[in-house]
Amino acid sequence: MGHSAVVREEDVLTARQALEKELRGKLDAVLFSRLPDGFVVPDGAVQYSIAVEAVEPAVGSRGDSFDVRMAGTVRALAVKQTDIERVLAAKYGKSAEGTAPAIRNFTELTLRAKNPDFEKHTMTIAAAGEANFVWSVPTDDLRRGLAAASGAAERSAIFRSYPQIRQAAVSYRPSWWKIFPRSEGKIIIQESDGSAR
Repeated sequence: MGHSAVVREEDVLTARQALEKELRGKLDAVLFSRLPDGFVVPDGAVQYSIAVEAVEPAVGSRGDSFDVRMAGTVRALAVKQTDIERVLAAKYGKSAEGTAPAIRNFTELTLRAKNPDFEKHTMTIAAAGEANFVWSVPTDDLRRGLAAASGAAERSAIFRSYPQIRQAAVSYRPSWWKIFPRSEGKIIIQESDGSAR
């Protein structure tokens, strides 16, 4: 009795599923490598178009092996991270006049696109998680003002002029040296999380 190999529909389907998964991974790699800095793509805001171009030999034909060729495209709706931070800060954060907040733990938030419309380039974004808002201080301006201040009262007034500064204290190094530096380069500004700038 002889044996004749035939290209079966099930085998093509299995190969197609594996290739589609691999192709999606490659399309994602290209998409995210070309995404401009400062932009994010929420979950659900990616659309794939993947098609089988050819199966050779065709299903039902004789053959010990077969080739499946697929082609695909991907498109996504991206949004600036700062736009999301601004909207979330307006809704949930405490305002500090004239300053733009950032979310320190932005990558820990879950962003999901609701009703993405790839033709109109619109979507509603749902954010989940706990956002830690941070309002930045222009440290160069702050250093300049502190170096030019005539005394402790004027330095306190300078700190109060920044609404994003909740608390400020001056410490000296070495601790016995109590003369405030006049050189901006000798003033170290340390944020509440401990990072120096």
